[in-house]
Amino acid sequence: MFGLYTRCSDMKIAYIVSVFPSLSETFILNEILELKRRGFDINVFSIGKPKDSVCHPEAASLMQSVHYLEEEFGIGKNLKRVFLYAYFLLVSPIGFIRALDFAVRYRSKGLRKGAFWARRFRLMGIEHIHAHFADLPTEVALPVSLLSGLPYTFTVHARDLFSGPKAMATKLRNARAVITHCAYNKRYLLENWPVIPAESIAEIHCSIEPGQFSRSREYMNTGMNMLAVGRLVEKKGLHYLIEACAKLKERGLTFTCSIVGSGPEEGALKNMVEEKGLAGSVFLLGPKSRVEIKELLEKTTVFVLPCIEAADGDRDSLPTVIKEAMAMEVPVITTMNESIGELVRDGAGVLVAPRDVDGLAEAIVSLSAMDENDLKRMGKEGRAIIERSFTIQSQSDKLIHFFEGSTMKSVSHMDISDQTM
Repeated sequence: MFGLYTRCSDMKIAYIVSVFPSLSETFILNEILELKRRGFDINVFSIGKPKDSVCHPEAASLMQSVHYLEEEFGIGKNLKRVFLYAYFLLVSPIGFIRALDFAVRYRSKGLRKGAFWARRFRLMGIEHIHAHFADLPTEVALPVSLLSGLPYTFTVHARDLFSGPKAMATKLRNARAVITHCAYNKRYLLENWPVIPAESIAEIHCSIEPGQFSRSREYMNTGMNMLAVGRLVEKKGLHYLIEACAKLKERGLTFTCSIVGSGPEEGALKNMVEEKGLAGSVFLLGPKSRVEIKELLEKTTVFVLPCIEAADGDRDSLPTVIKEAMAMEVPVITTMNESIGELVRDGAGVLVAPRDVDGLAEAIVSLSAMDENDLKRMGKEGRAIIERSFTIQSQSDKLIHFFEGSTMKSVSHMDISDQTM
């Protein structure tokens, strides 16, 4: 059993995240909103401040419970840090020495950042620490746990799992339990870091509220009208989508392709659109809120996200935007990988090989040419999958169970050695 507490309806939990609110991490927003709706006292501790010019409107209700690390610093942050180190050396010498050892051993910034929060957590009456992503947020959560004596758990996603994570075995070993959001990720964790038992890893999907993604009008096949949504990074495979659009143009076909998001590849993608003469057909729309994405999905014939494995090993794992498209009854074209196949199945969409431009172009043409009733059936099957397995209500039930149950190992006995990094 991976539960943590016998009482949780009013549990006070600190969520440590990299940036909040983040336009591309709606799954964290969904999770926190639902836990607060069910009576949890959630405080969000954000290492950085958002840079997005657009924000999901639902985040506004949480902002009074969001704490930014830079606001802890103020004037004389280095002097404050010295005093905090001295304080923890006096009140929690073993915890401080272990946290310092972790920082030195792994060249981690977690102690430098987390010391400001460790004392605050105790003063606020925080009972549990949960971090989203196994990289920096968990690097902060571990020393905060050591200094404060509070237990921590964390959710591992994709980038933080597949791109050579630092000190993963140590983070896993010292967490009370771990969450990941698909069966493949759980197998990957157990195969690569066999330091915790399988029952300590909970499979809880990043979920959506289907009611927020219900159609206001019936789906219609309006031709090759495509939408892609995601951060503009290598693993989304969007340059392959633009290549496929160039193939469609060579065949004399009429289409539109809207790409929503921002990121480091934005300039390269814009240049590619210009070089291939696609400026009248392919549109980079920049970041959009959830409400705006829903409006775009209402007008979309096919949702396309040709994910790939990036050069550093990063890859997608059950992208939330695919779930949103499926909830909107929009047929999906995406690529085959070990985790996406857990989502796009049962006739809800089409899977093509990664980096297969010709196969991607053919899938777009084939779906757009399908009978409208067949496309509607495909879309309804997609929504049925979401309603069966990916609703915020069902996954929050699992998350609450995760936070319930028996007490586990003492934080004071954490082991920061890591032979299996």
